[in-house]
Amino acid sequence: PEPVSLDNSFLANRTRQVWLPSSVLTIRDGTPAIAPQGTNTRYRAYAFDAAAVESLVGDWVLPQDFVSTLAFNIVWTNLGAGAGDVVWRVIASTRSDAADLNAAAEFDTSDTITAPAQDILKVSTHTVAVTGTLGQVVQFIIVRMGTDAADTLANDAGLLGLSLSWTADM
Repeated sequence: PEPVSLDNSFLANRTRQVWLPSSVLTIRDGTPAIAPQGTNTRYRAYAFDAAAVESLVGDWVLPQDFVSTLAFNIVWTNLGAGAGDVVWRVIASTRSDAADLNAAAEFDTSDTITAPAQDILKVSTHTVAVTGTLGQVVQFIIVRMGTDAADTLANDAGLLGLSLSWTADM
């Protein structure tokens, strides 16, 4: 008989994702306002001001199939007619039972992203090498660094939400 070749590719790790709409996030700094945006198909977004540092905070629990590489996919748009760049910053930490919720962040990354045209969807990915286990809480802060010299978009950036993605164990 001929040897049997087993295709185990279906056992490989996969990417999973979860959607966190902006409405589940809480204002941490500044006064970003959440409101319906657009004129035809309305969408809900936090308006992050161009002349300020404004941020939202949230948390999420690592699922059972989490292996590594948590990506914060910031889903946003340009709320005005201007052009320029936006500096987005992601600050994150994992916390276990009995951990200090006020401890310093473990991850802090900033990226300068060219803004899309008004009301055009943009997804900006910020990847962090999170190590964690089932049940750990991921605390995160999403920041528009409007006062940074590299942030040149002179109008509001609208945050629709986050798509968190990770490598999952199959």
